[in-house]
Amino acid sequence: MAFAGAQCPSLHYSAGYNIGLLGLEKLHPFDANRSRRALRVLGERIGRRALSRHLTPVTREAREDDLILVHSAAYLASVSQSRTIAQVLEVAAVERLPDWLSNRWLGRPMRLAVQGTIEAARSALKTGLAVNLAGGFHHASHDRGGGFCMYSDAIIAVRALQRDQLLGNSIGVLYIDLDAHQGNGVARACAQLDMTEVYIFDMYCRDIYPGDDVAADRIDLAVPLQMGTGDHFYLEALRQLLPRAITQSRASLAIYNAGTDVLAGDPLGGLNVSGNGVMERDRYVIESCRAAGIPLLVLPSGGYTHTSHKLIAAMLVHAVERYATAKI
Repeated sequence: MAFAGAQCPSLHYSAGYNIGLLGLEKLHPFDANRSRRALRVLGERIGRRALSRHLTPVTREAREDDLILVHSAAYLASVSQSRTIAQVLEVAAVERLPDWLSNRWLGRPMRLAVQGTIEAARSALKTGLAVNLAGGFHHASHDRGGGFCMYSDAIIAVRALQRDQLLGNSIGVLYIDLDAHQGNGVARACAQLDMTEVYIFDMYCRDIYPGDDVAADRIDLAVPLQMGTGDHFYLEALRQLLPRAITQSRASLAIYNAGTDVLAGDPLGGLNVSGNGVMERDRYVIESCRAAGIPLLVLPSGGYTHTSHKLIAAMLVHAVERYATAKI
């Protein structure tokens, strides 16, 4: 399938994605400046001029009329308060901050990321492949957040495409979640909103957070992995099952939640996939969706090691080198 439009792949980024608030961001293992670091490495690899051709700036936050497409009004009201933000981001000290401060310096980056995901989804439909340098908040559902996930950006993007008549409500969407953690928020949101058009393929470590049995019932193709699963079994399972998900979903858009917390040594992931294994995984997902002619949106999701940004950059290098001069 050939796509026309902006430079492919389209990379969506805002300096506002990076979180900094009196050092409080360091109380969580997530690298709050990961997107900036990944972009810097990418620029070093492909050159600043080439990078500028692919980069699309995200200049505003997602608005209330976007967020309400998925989240309840009561939840959106609560998430402007420091108490809720502290619970969602799992940083207890945030609760002592004034609401306006935590909302400005912690909530705003999340809303910018949601907007980036919406815009990247639109770009994916035009060019075939787009990446948001933040997002993949797969633990947020209709009425709650958690696990450093405030808004369900992937599902908000799907609903925004439907609202704007860029994607019909009956058109299939394939959601591929390869973060080490079960994407319980996405599954719950799809169940709560009766979004049967979204097919969920989720490979995750069964022995870690969140262990959500209710969410598991909504996952169309679940692959719960035991603690310590390494390259061979992990990649073999992916190669066997992703083609099935692509066929069964009959999708016209794929969303890839590409968490790097599957990496061996990640303090929260529980799996044992090598750096080369993570890169092979990412390339396989991208190539499989492209071979099937399905526009693909990629989100970075979780990753809690000092090399997470380098793995994201490696995926971006592959995407740029593979598709920058090709009609896909």
